[in-house]
Amino acid sequence: MPAPIKLKRRLKAINSLNAIFKAMQVIAAVKLKKIKECHAAALYCLKQMEAAAQHLDLAQIIPPREKGKTLAVFFSSNRGFCGAFNTNLFNRVQNFAKEQAGLSAPLEFMVFGHKGMEFLRAKKLAVKESHFEENLPFSFFGKIADEIKDSREIYIIYNRFKSLVRQETFARRIMPYDGLPFSGNASHYLLEPEKEKLAREWFKQLIAVRLYYSYMSSLYGEYSARVFTLKNAIENSQELSAGLTLDLNKLRQQNITRDLLEIISSAESLKERGN
Repeated sequence: MPAPIKLKRRLKAINSLNAIFKAMQVIAAVKLKKIKECHAAALYCLKQMEAAAQHLDLAQIIPPREKGKTLAVFFSSNRGFCGAFNTNLFNRVQNFAKEQAGLSAPLEFMVFGHKGMEFLRAKKLAVKESHFEENLPFSFFGKIADEIKDSREIYIIYNRFKSLVRQETFARRIMPYDGLPFSGNASHYLLEPEKEKLAREWFKQLIAVRLYYSYMSSLYGEYSARVFTLKNAIENSQELSAGLTLDLNKLRQQNITRDLLEIISSAESLKERGN
């Protein structure tokens, strides 16, 4: 196959990929904006609930469980193209599993995202539940909190958003309760019907809010990483396209020069024969 045809096909393929990357970037940017708003609302709700929990003394009303399994709720992505987002998570999960291996309580995972499920299967770690849905509402995590509230220990493993180019990987224990210390003052709250019953219901809702916040923070980090990765992919494809265009122009110029030289040579030969 002549070189110009190869270059043209390669250039066409790269330009097509560049168009796809740009479309994906626009979609990711739109989703990122919506996720940012939900993330801010979830963070505000979490702070308010943790502040109110100070007046209920949850650590005393809900004591640690001595029996049962340790549950790790693991938030990953459903798809790739998000840089080192999943790689950092997998390293944290692997280290966490090694830390828990020396303890008596068995460890099992509740995983969100196809990528996390693939990793857990590859490492042969126990999976209690898996969820691959997107745009999960808060009510979903309310049901999850009701299911897992009887676990011995509960951890959340996720990437927390810091900036468009940085996420922090966390493995945070949320049960037994280790939140803000008891303030000893609940005079400005009206507690009905009973303080202990209210505290248990509040604790379940607090688990749900923490799960939802971790989910939104994970999505925020995932889509910010995807936007940044797509930006780099677009820039790289544009550089490749520019380089191939330059090579194609050079090759075309070489062919034109060669053809001109052949024409001139032929003309000179005919001229010499005529003389």
